[in-house]
Amino acid sequence: MVTLLDLSPELVHRIVLSLARSDPHPKFHNDTELSRLAATCQTLHQITEPLLYSKFRQRLDLHHSQTQLFLRTILKNPALAAQVKYLALSQTDFIYDREYWDEDKDEDGDESKQGSDKGESSVYSNEKRNREGPYANAVIAAFENLHIASESRETWVAAIRKRNQDALTAILLLSHPNVEELSISLTEQDEDGGYLQSALKNAIHMKPEPASGPFLKALRHVKCDHRCYDGSFGIEEVEYFFYIPSLRTLSFSSLSVYNLSWHPAPTSSNIEVLDLTSCGVDSAAWASLLTPLKFLKKLIYSPGNPKFVEFADTAPSAIGASLTVVKNTLESLSLTKFYFRGANDRDFLGSLKFFPRLKEVDVHLAMLIGTKDLRRSEMLWELLPSSLEELVVMNARSGYGHEQDREDSIDQLLECIARKATEFPRLKKLTVPHTFGSVKVLSVVCEANGVLLMRRLVP
Repeated sequence: MVTLLDLSPELVHRIVLSLARSDPHPKFHNDTELSRLAATCQTLHQITEPLLYSKFRQRLDLHHSQTQLFLRTILKNPALAAQVKYLALSQTDFIYDREYWDEDKDEDGDESKQGSDKGESSVYSNEKRNREGPYANAVIAAFENLHIASESRETWVAAIRKRNQDALTAILLLSHPNVEELSISLTEQDEDGGYLQSALKNAIHMKPEPASGPFLKALRHVKCDHRCYDGSFGIEEVEYFFYIPSLRTLSFSSLSVYNLSWHPAPTSSNIEVLDLTSCGVDSAAWASLLTPLKFLKKLIYSPGNPKFVEFADTAPSAIGASLTVVKNTLESLSLTKFYFRGANDRDFLGSLKFFPRLKEVDVHLAMLIGTKDLRRSEMLWELLPSSLEELVVMNARSGYGHEQDREDSIDQLLECIARKATEFPRLKKLTVPHTFGSVKVLSVVCEANGVLLMRRLVP
């Protein structure tokens, strides 16, 4: 049987490199596999060691021990921190922390199981304090070198000595100078939390000019969600991400945006992709949100279920009016799962015809031409850009309303495809919902004009 060591060193190196660079997944921890390879023999150790710490993903079931172990590792060997390119962090719910990770008390609040006698418990606590002392001092020194605290030093030091996971996670994140991709899950915080947001806000220079600090200088991709009970969190909790000059992709879920006013405006923003899936952006906030994004190429917005009040009042007309500030850069637009009211033209997105670089459009057809009860006068082909390469249309009811599409929806699409040669020479693909009924004629016309027709299942 052929083993890994029977292969040529060049091939072994390529296999290890592929494993190190593969996308992180919660079920497959690539660094764990690399560690096993490194422990196999000296040959694999030499190949694998430089790649061991390219990723760090917190697992909720091992959140506390993982954070402390990884923090210990990079404090002992700072060179390893420079190798980390990907971080996946989860902010700790402090109530869960106390229930799960209190080593000195059992579930009933009694003294540690290390000894029922108070004398034994005291000896154990002293030994533990002596053992943890050098580590705590090293973390405190690392914190002071970061210079990121707006609160008193004593507050942070006390949090570190209590092993407050929010504080340790903040120090862990900002101790990695070359992180390129960050996935972070925030949660509601009590009086013992908030260290992570505070540290990030103070580390990122929210100034008109580009940030000059050493933090997150290589960060290009951020994915941020929120584990909370009321459905969303405000943009004021995460607005500092918009001020990172190196950032190219910013993705949120469960975010709500109201009365947005930048202080100051992020004039150095280079964000190219903004993903707002299951978020709520108030109609009046769109212009302020998009104005600083002078290089925006892709916008994804899905307001989600209107049972959340903040998700229900996003008018497509307000988005359309605000999109004009990015019309010269926008290449991809996705607006789905909208709640159509069918009352007035607030449901109309507006014309996309004068967006010179727009290649991909994924919207409800009703946004462009209206619904059965509220029609728009323009034809579909009059509202789309000549640069269009892919069109995805959803029916009105694939949102959460009860409005119906126009009876001539298929005819409108047929007219677009028939005009491909003159109006949409780059059009290659059309996707329609399976609820559109028979598309035999549309399929024939698409094939005749070199357009791939796809059907998408919708709820």
